[in-house]
Amino acid sequence: MNSRNLSVGRALTLVGIVFVLIASIGSVIGLQSLTLIKWWIPLLISGVMAAGSGTVLWRMWQRLTGNHAFTPNFICHFVFFTFLLSGLFYIVNFSASSSDVRKEKAMVISKYREKHHQSRRVGKNRYVSGPEYYEYYVEVDFPEGKSKNIQLPYSIYKGIKKDNDITLSLARGFFGIDVIRTSDIPLDNPPAPEKRKRCRFFGTHDKR
Repeated sequence: MNSRNLSVGRALTLVGIVFVLIASIGSVIGLQSLTLIKWWIPLLISGVMAAGSGTVLWRMWQRLTGNHAFTPNFICHFVFFTFLLSGLFYIVNFSASSSDVRKEKAMVISKYREKHHQSRRVGKNRYVSGPEYYEYYVEVDFPEGKSKNIQLPYSIYKGIKKDNDITLSLARGFFGIDVIRTSDIPLDNPPAPEKRKRCRFFGTHDKR
């Protein structure tokens, strides 16, 4: 294999690794709020496994990094496999969860929204900030002391009241860790019926 083919191969491998790393980090961020386990536990266990395997598998990174020293290759292995294993844990636990669900009450501690801006491409490798949009969250506390920040669509978010109970559907995950079924929240927490005010002249009711 000539140097040009080797460089192309390294570049493609690097792109693939970066893509998998970003997807793994996204899975950790997106699913940890729906998984009833403290966020640091999967990362700690994955980190220990990544460190242990890195003492043996660090050499596999030499061709990619172009460096034959232990430390930089070990660090690459440690970071990549820590997030890869954590991401796989969340994905498998959530996607292979049981179809049987149970209902549990949780207290809504707070409601908040986060403002973001869409990126708009205006040229090659050039982006500008576009229109703003909001993401909506509720922080809930479970009776056993666990708390989670759950992202919700605005249509559901607006009907949920602070300091009130919210009913959540929980399913047993593949690894035995419960996950929250956010798709059931609208059915489990229907909006309260609108109050109607009695008309004093005709005995009818008006919506308020």
